[in-house]
Amino acid sequence: MNREHKYRAWIEEDKQFIYFTLNDILERHFSYYGSCDIKILEAEKTQYINHKDKNGKEIYVGDIVEIVYDGVLETLMIVFDLEELDFKATNGKEEYGKNFQYLSCCDEVEVIGNKYEDIKLLKQNYITY
Repeated sequence: MNREHKYRAWIEEDKQFIYFTLNDILERHFSYYGSCDIKILEAEKTQYINHKDKNGKEIYVGDIVEIVYDGVLETLMIVFDLEELDFKATNGKEEYGKNFQYLSCCDEVEVIGNKYEDIKLLKQNYITY
């Protein structure tokens, strides 16, 4: 599978994401003196995990997802495991999946929020990061 290298940067002061690819950076599609370069450089950046949810929405590190697996609904957050250099999902206590292979066997995966805009969802589901 050919991997897409997409990213997003959370711009706290604007309360929004800027989406970009490595080519955007390399080809300077962001204004040099305008602000986007500096904002992206200083912002927390997260990576696209190369999977989409049941609605076709791209899933990024930091997203909060609901997964129905064997009829059981779980709310998890997408993380990147630095020790294993791998994407996973966590409920704050346990981590699930190796390179998200488990996503293909789940009945449904849906992005319901992210850790930047939906702190209440994390607290409500006891997810810590």
